Amino acid sequence: SSNSASYWQTLSEMRTMVLFQKLGLIPKEVNVKTAKGKNVDFVSEYSGEKTYVEVKGLVPENHRTAKRSGSFGAGDEDIERGLRRSQDKFFENSCNIVVIADEETTKTTLFMNPLAKHKNTPQSYLDEPGNKKTSALIILGGLYEDQSLKFRIWYNPNAQKELLQGLKRIFDQNETKKYGQNQV
Repeated sequence: SSNSASYWQTLSEMRTMVLFQKLGLIPKEVNVKTAKGKNVDFVSEYSGEKTYVEVKGLVPENHRTAKRSGSFGAGDEDIERGLRRSQDKFFENSCNIVVIADEETTKTTLFMNPLAKHKNTPQSYLDEPGNKKTSALIILGGLYEDQSLKFRIWYNPNAQKELLQGLKRIFDQNETKKYGQNQV
């Protein structure tokens, strides 16, 4: 039901905001109007530069309603879909981050998926010309095994606007490099 999807999306957004807050990147505004009258989930600020953040929450499999194909795709399809659906929400030439938060509780999360562990899989989607408004992609850890605030990040070398170096440093210093590592 849409209430269930709304619950999981809100949980994804809250986890992302808590992560940003722990990194010292306090969310300044929530549900911010952007391009074409659309909204992004929140705006954070670093050194006077706004960063627009769009969170794409993945509902646990046992709560999902069947899509046209009958089920959701593999992890790489979730990455591609999350990036594609975010582009029209972003302003041109602004710092924009897409966060994919997998709320799966009964099976392996996207964060733990071997496709997401290999740097080149998310990077290959980010590098596509249609994603040039996205400055970075974050995959947030799952809800179990102390993963809720762990994350991996990929930067778009072809972005219209790159994140500031200091902001990249904050993300790089706190990114979960190994899956057993406790960060943040």
